[in-house]
Amino acid sequence: EQPWKLLSILTDDALERKDLQEAEHFSDAMVLQPIKTAADLRRVGTLLRMNGSAGDWKDGLKLLKKSLPWTNNFWDQELLFSFYLGAASFCQAHSPLHPEIKLPPVPGFADCPADGVYDCAALARWFWKRAEEIGARFDRRNGCSNYRERLKRLLNDPPQKEESGMGVPGDGEEVCE
Repeated sequence: EQPWKLLSILTDDALERKDLQEAEHFSDAMVLQPIKTAADLRRVGTLLRMNGSAGDWKDGLKLLKKSLPWTNNFWDQELLFSFYLGAASFCQAHSPLHPEIKLPPVPGFADCPADGVYDCAALARWFWKRAEEIGARFDRRNGCSNYRERLKRLLNDPPQKEESGMGVPGDGEEVCE
């Protein structure tokens, strides 16, 4: 097991508690070794969340551009879940200041713009929807709503709550421990 998973968990926890200083401490340790392959998508997702929270648009955009091609037909749904959460969070934070974002083709995104300029808010919703789909499959498989609970905690944008395909946790489903 790589140390990145633990550092990612600690960074995510600090971000959820809105402790940016602690999150930065852990995320700095995650970038000591370069991000090179799709196996790094969990780390990428956490770093994208960190970049969005810290307003580090340049590094976040560079990381998003580098890692997007790795998601094409990638098999590890756990890593994709983490990546999609981070990408959604980054794009959501980025969109108020930068409504458009230039990226290479986003695998699976319908109607990719020819010029590579995406509507940042639409892209955030698309990434969020991918994370919801994966989380819903995991929750059905596990017979609990852990992923749904995590998504609920991370969702900060009221319009997205209304568009969410996942029901409200606690609607008759048990939460696993």
